[in-house]
Amino acid sequence: MLYQDAETGYLFYGAQDESDRTKILPPPKEKRKAQDKQRTPDERKSLASRFFAWRYQEHANSPLAPVLSLSSILDDASINTLSKLHPEHITDYRQIRVLLDQTTEWEESWSKKIFDIIRQFDQDLAGCRQTAATQTKTRRKRAKVAQEDCIGFEEATKENEVYEQAMSIM
Repeated sequence: MLYQDAETGYLFYGAQDESDRTKILPPPKEKRKAQDKQRTPDERKSLASRFFAWRYQEHANSPLAPVLSLSSILDDASINTLSKLHPEHITDYRQIRVLLDQTTEWEESWSKKIFDIIRQFDQDLAGCRQTAATQTKTRRKRAKVAQEDCIGFEEATKENEVYEQAMSIM
């Protein structure tokens, strides 16, 4: 017989009053696989927009534009894949060809340029983060000074009130 102990919630085989009952252990929970690091959604959108603009510009400037499609340079799925990659995962332009399963001819034409876009984006992002951190630090300093000014003003006001009361008594 299968039953659940009311106090502990454990499942057992055997009768409730028997001492030889067998405890049923729940199956072990499967551990979730650790996901690879990815860029944040905002970073993905911004990097993807750079890829779309670059692809359009490369196509427009190509003498083969009438016979060359945009997707032969870089298709939308590849842009999505590249936009998700964390900067730690791309250290060399040759990795891009392997990642996107492209030919060596494609690598010679586009891989280095794509790598440069990613690297420039990461440098711009680092600069923006540094600027934001500096601005936050400056804002905090200003807020602290303003708070100290308010406290000083309140103390001076109280001292002035005490002085005026003392003068009115005389």
